[in-house]
Amino acid sequence: MDPAELPDPLATGIALASVRNVAGALVPTQGRFATDQGHTGRLLAPDGRYEHAPLRRVDVDTADILVLKATARVLGDPAAPDAVRDGLENGRAKATSTAAELAAYAARLAALLDQADDADATMLRDRLADVDPAADVVLTHEEEAAYQKTADRLNAAWQGGGLGRLLY
Repeated sequence: MDPAELPDPLATGIALASVRNVAGALVPTQGRFATDQGHTGRLLAPDGRYEHAPLRRVDVDTADILVLKATARVLGDPAAPDAVRDGLENGRAKATSTAAELAAYAARLAALLDQADDADATMLRDRLADVDPAADVVLTHEEEAAYQKTADRLNAAWQGGGLGRLLY
């Protein structure tokens, strides 16, 4: 496939570079991997009753977020050039994601990374700012409420509009 047939940001490799930049910023700081590697401590509810999925602020270049948004638009465009559709179909033969799923993933990732600070996120950021990143943190009741609101907001962005957190 001739890269000249691809629209920006795919043609120039900027999309791939942005994905690598974002992954490089996120992977060391998030989830069980980061905790197991000692990069981040556990985030515990008041009195240490249970462990939360750790939330850590990560600085991601705004340009990379904009590229992810543009990539999602290109991948999700039903009128995308043949080179894009062919590339997605060839990639699909090697993976389980459809073009629509890949576009939705890029859009959700951009939305997740493009969150504005609110009072709850600011409270959590300030609480974690002076703590050794590898140290466990036990939240106060007020911080717990802020965590729950922030987690709800992030889950809604990741789920593309808000999937219920509980099944009945």
